[in-house]
Amino acid sequence: MIHDSIGLIHTISAMAALLIGTVVVLNPKGTRLHRFLGYLYSASVVTLIVTALSIYRLTRSFNVLHVLTIITALFLAAGLWYALVRRPAKNWLLYHYKGMCGSYVSLWAAFFSEILIRVVMPLLYHTLGHRAHVWLWPLLGLTTLLVTGAGIVLIRRNRERLLDMHGAKSA
Repeated sequence: MIHDSIGLIHTISAMAALLIGTVVVLNPKGTRLHRFLGYLYSASVVTLIVTALSIYRLTRSFNVLHVLTIITALFLAAGLWYALVRRPAKNWLLYHYKGMCGSYVSLWAAFFSEILIRVVMPLLYHTLGHRAHVWLWPLLGLTTLLVTGAGIVLIRRNRERLLDMHGAKSA
C-alpha cells in the first residue's frame, strides 16, 4: 500500500531500477545502450535511496533497513566511480562489475523484504495475531541472507562470461 507521494516515487523508482537492471544484466556490456541504461539505472537507484531514507513508517525510527539502503548506496557509488575514473587500469572493470552487481542484488533483497512485509506479515498477523511481530526481524534477516547468498553465487558464476563480453579480464 502506498501511503504518500514519497512512497509512490519510491515504488516507481524501485520498479524502474529492477527492470532496467535486469535489461542491463541480460545485454552485452560496454555498448552505448549499456552506458545509457546504466545511468538510467543509477538515477533510479539514487531516487530509491533518497526516498527510502525518508520512510520511517515501519519502526518510526532509523532501522536496519536504512542501514541496508546505505550499503546499497555505497555499492552504487563504487560501481559508478570505477566506471568513470577507470582506475586501477587493470581492474577497474572488475570493481565496477562488483559494485553494480552489489547494488542490483541488494535491490532484489529489498524487493523480497517488501514482499515479506506487505504480504507475508499481514497473513501472519491474521493467523497469529500480535504474536506475529516476533517473526518480522528474523524473517527479514533470513530473506536478506538467502537473496544475497543467491546473488553472490550468481555474480561469481557469471563474472567471467559477463566481463569477457567486454573483452576484460577479471583478475
